This record gives sequence, structure tokens and C-alpha cells, in this order.
Amino acid sequence: MHRQAGQTPDFGSRTPPRAILCLAACLIAIASLSNVVQAQAPSDPNEIFDMFDTNSDGKIDRTEFDVNKVQVISVFDANRNGQLERDETRMSDEAFNTADQDGDGAISGYEFVESPLGKFEAFDSDGDGLITREEFRAVVEDLRG
Repeated sequence: MHRQAGQTPDFGSRTPPRAILCLAACLIAIASLSNVVQAQAPSDPNEIFDMFDTNSDGKIDRTEFDVNKVQVISVFDANRNGQLERDETRMSDEAFNTADQDGDGAISGYEFVESPLGKFEAFDSDGDGLITREEFRAVVEDLRG
């Protein structure tokens, strides 16, 4: 049967085998990626800095910070519930409680972005518009207590 342009093929009640294979490959890739991301969750401040410093110039500008801060939850969220719980961080109780604005024992994406952790200015201690490795390390070490 020949079909006209714009007409979808009729597979009846069966899904085309190629589509099933593509879907399976995508699901496997997504599952593998989430395991790789979690397995590689950095603990060293330099590794975390490198996650933000996407152009590898040794400094984090505001754009790099704003774009990459949203990844923090997904990279460190071990149980994949979309939040950072106390045992998924190395933060001091004081720092964790400051970020956990509603006091539910977890830091949501919204809480993270709205807390000092999500503010560029909290890391740019000299106010020059760039976060150096040293500035970043100092804040991370302070958060850990």
C-alpha cells in the first residue's frame, strides 16, 4: 500500500519494531546516565568547581554559575527524589538548616536556588564578577563546617 505525503503509516495494533528498539535504547541510555552521574558525584571542592567552570578558564562567571547551579540537585541526589536530604550532603547542620527553608529535612530545587547556596554573590567574595577556585573552595569548606 502506497501512502501520500503527510499520511502516517498504519501499523494496526502493533508498534513498529524499530520504534520499540529506539525507545528501549533511549531508556537504557537514560538509566545508565543517571547511574554514571550519581557514581561520579564529586566530593572535592575542585571537582565541584570544575563542574561549574564549563569553559575551563579557572573562573566561574555569573552565566556559568546560573546555568550550572540547577545541576547540583541532580548530581548529588542519591535517592533520586528531586531533593537533597541531609545524608546526601556534607553540609554542616547550620548550613543545611539555612538552605532547608521549610524545615522538612530536605532542600528542594527552589530552596537551593533561593538560599545563599544558589546566589552568585555568596561565592564572589571580592565582588569582581568572577568566582575563583579559592573563593569557591572557601565557601564549600565553610558550608561543611
